[in-house]
Amino acid sequence: MPSAGHQCGDDALKHVARAIKMSIRQGDVAIRYGGDEFAILFPYKGPRPGDFAGAAAEIHESNLP
Repeated sequence: MPSAGHQCGDDALKHVARAIKMSIRQGDVAIRYGGDEFAILFPYKGPRPGDFAGAAAEIHESNLP
């Protein structure tokens, strides 16, 4: 049914957006950056600054003669 195509697509995108919003934590960021493409950013996850310092020290020590 081509006449319902855009409306059905819009409804599907709204449903997906609501499902994502209900599934992420406060502070996480969900974005729609394309026609049907979504991304979720987790600003409070991932390496901590101290992790980088430890990794850099290990690399430095492994390169010493």
